Amino acid sequence: MKFDNQSIKDQAVEKMANKNLYTYFEQGFSNHKDRSFLVSDHGTIKYGEIHDKTGRYVSMFSEMNIVKGDRIVVQVEKSIEAVLLYLACLRYGAIYIPLNPAYTKEEIIYFLQDSEPTLFVCVPEFEDTMEALASEIGIPNLVSLGQKLDGSIYGKLKNLEVSRHVATCIDDDLAAILYTSGTTGRSKGAMLTHKNLLSNALVLLDYWGWNETDVLLHVLPIFHVHGLFVALHCALLNSSKVIFLDRFNTKRIISFLN
Repeated sequence: MKFDNQSIKDQAVEKMANKNLYTYFEQGFSNHKDRSFLVSDHGTIKYGEIHDKTGRYVSMFSEMNIVKGDRIVVQVEKSIEAVLLYLACLRYGAIYIPLNPAYTKEEIIYFLQDSEPTLFVCVPEFEDTMEALASEIGIPNLVSLGQKLDGSIYGKLKNLEVSRHVATCIDDDLAAILYTSGTTGRSKGAMLTHKNLLSNALVLLDYWGWNETDVLLHVLPIFHVHGLFVALHCALLNSSKVIFLDRFNTKRIISFLN
């Protein structure tokens, strides 16, 4: 049975004036609590778990004195927790800025100085180096997040209560900043609003004909537009299961398609 995407669009247009993008994803959580959201080599998360798990991140942001509109730079490997961190940023009204894990220290310095984040999230193996860098630049908060449930972020999260807060956003509130590739000069931050991202996902739901039984095979990185926004936003709005592979591997992809 195909979902009524026009109905979803109508609800989105009606509520976007006082709701952020996370709210539209959340509408499907309660209706599909037992349905798997992400299934990866490192674990599985169901739709019914998302709100509580992102609620701990929201509490962490509050403890760090992060406020709505602050920027959060994230340079980590693909993982379920990285997606939860992104969703928590949307929910809190913080601006999410993903960086390619392959960027060099010199490139990272430029992005951090340009974006002026309140929180920098890096991989565990470079935490000491990045902590010194963050201190030098003047970034007040730094934690690490690993692909296999490692990193200092877990020490921050484990004793925090689950927040129920969801920030109210208007159409033009920024949801994310993605830096361009820099092929014609220094990379520039492209600003994307909550409504930008919602509109894009709703159009793709319609044009690609998503239906209730669809499963997404996700093999892209999540530091760029297609892997993070195009693929995951459609799946979230459709409450679809996502097979979440670390990277592109031809044999594994064929095995899932057969």
